[in-house]
Amino acid sequence: MSFDLVLAKRLIESRNLARDIREWRPAWLIILLADVLALEMCVFLGYLTRLALHPIWPIEISAAQFSSIAVGVLALPVALHFMGMYPGYGINPILRLRQRVMASFILFGLLIAWNYLERSDALSRGILVATMLYAFIIPFLVEAVTRKALIRLRLWGQPTVILGANDTAENLVKLMLARPELGHIPVALFDDNAAKWGQTVHGIEVLGPLAHAGALDHTRIRTAILAIPMEDGQSAASILDKLRFENIILVPRLFGIQSLWVSPIDLDGMVGLQVKNNLSLRHNILVKRVLDYAIALPAAILSLPVLVFSALWIMLVDGWPFFFTQERRGLHGRTISVFKLRTMYRDAEARLESHLAANPEAREEWQRFFKLKKDPRVLPGVGSFLRRTSLDELPQIFNVLRGDMSLVGPRPFPEYHLAQFDRSFCEFRATVAPGLTGMWQVSARSDGDLVVQKSLDSYYIRNWSLWLDLYILMRTIVTVVRGSGAY
Repeated sequence: MSFDLVLAKRLIESRNLARDIREWRPAWLIILLADVLALEMCVFLGYLTRLALHPIWPIEISAAQFSSIAVGVLALPVALHFMGMYPGYGINPILRLRQRVMASFILFGLLIAWNYLERSDALSRGILVATMLYAFIIPFLVEAVTRKALIRLRLWGQPTVILGANDTAENLVKLMLARPELGHIPVALFDDNAAKWGQTVHGIEVLGPLAHAGALDHTRIRTAILAIPMEDGQSAASILDKLRFENIILVPRLFGIQSLWVSPIDLDGMVGLQVKNNLSLRHNILVKRVLDYAIALPAAILSLPVLVFSALWIMLVDGWPFFFTQERRGLHGRTISVFKLRTMYRDAEARLESHLAANPEAREEWQRFFKLKKDPRVLPGVGSFLRRTSLDELPQIFNVLRGDMSLVGPRPFPEYHLAQFDRSFCEFRATVAPGLTGMWQVSARSDGDLVVQKSLDSYYIRNWSLWLDLYILMRTIVTVVRGSGAY
């Protein structure tokens, strides 16, 4: 029996998933159809929005105008196809958001400009503008939901082999298993160290030497990741010459280096990686501040009814006050007063000490997470609701408007929490303004301990961009609606 058939059999037996060695090709079609439906939904919502504005902006809208826009938006999936978005394996969700927004902006900009230049009534500019605004958000959310459904049905992803079984490969396998939305399904590892053959890395078996990877059926496994440090004595070029995979990804051993906006450059035949510290540039700081005001100002106005209702509920349960402030560390380490809706009893600290003294398991949980799943301090009803939905953080919009905080950034932890981190990290963390939401809230939230918090905060600071902020804000909306991870 040939090696590739033996390997295929072992893969099926070890993972008990025949699909792991054959990519489910129709996934791209499902994503494409979801995009088309989402765009047509945007056109319909744009039409309804334009009708709602008819009393103050009267204009006749014909069925032909509606149908013309419904057909015109179909150019967007065509553009996204050529950008590699279907199915989009291996594309970071932040990059995916950027490509979608940029493609949408260009398409609708061209449609609006063409309508003006032609002086034609074939398209309704009101519907176009409203549709464009919806198209920045709805297709992205629909795609995310569709991809999650495909993941649950085990119909998403491409089988990927990893060349090397070192610490880099171990981190890769761990990442792929934890982030299935990236679309890389690890099915096997190869390494020339015979002592590693037969061993597993997070459940994925090391099946043999690197040379055996060439015996794979490349119609079934089209992607390989090269995770071999060059100090092992093998040049990347000599290994690449022997590989026939359709896609080969080189992963350098650069732990701790930001990765989201690293760009390769050619240094006259040598490959270099260019890394920019985006938040050190003044114009980026200005862009971030403009985004804060553009979103926080209308959000503050819209949130007033929620704040009034919550305040009344709190006073009915535990009296005055309904607001409280906490001293936290802000930008450059200066002290700021953070606003919150009160979700705990007025004697919360005494209740906490009594509970921790009587429950060693709770004390251990508190020392690790600085949160409790069953917190005796939380007000019944209103406290649980506000914390589960994160609405207790809503008054911090006024901190954003005041300039103490940003919409997105590391959370403003209290002193006892910051004391658990090393000094250098605290100084690094203080180089950016604290945020109303951030990577920790949308990724791990209350399930993330100090190590996770440090990792996510560092990732955000090193990888900041406008697109990352927009992605986190959109994820925050989903997280708050689901009420996941908060207590």
